[in-house]
Amino acid sequence: MRVRYSIRARIQIETIGDFFKSIDASEAGTEILRRIKHAGEKLVDFPEVGRLGVVEGTRELSVKGIPYLLVYEQFPEDSDQIIILNVWHCSQEH
Repeated sequence: MRVRYSIRARIQIETIGDFFKSIDASEAGTEILRRIKHAGEKLVDFPEVGRLGVVEGTRELSVKGIPYLLVYEQFPEDSDQIIILNVWHCSQEH
């Protein structure tokens, strides 16, 4: 199984990092980005760990210890890909 990030998700992750840099909290930002990456890596071995998503065909994985959610799509069984579509802060409307 291979996990990829959509362009949108990569931009969202970059924005999260930029936010923490802008408030001089780069250590906190580094930890949050590490946890997001770790959650994405977990999908390699456990692709169905997330709950069914609001949008049909997606799943949602809460990132442990921080208020972020990975929205992802698992391709059919004959494919070995998962695409993380969005990275949302739980206070955001999606």
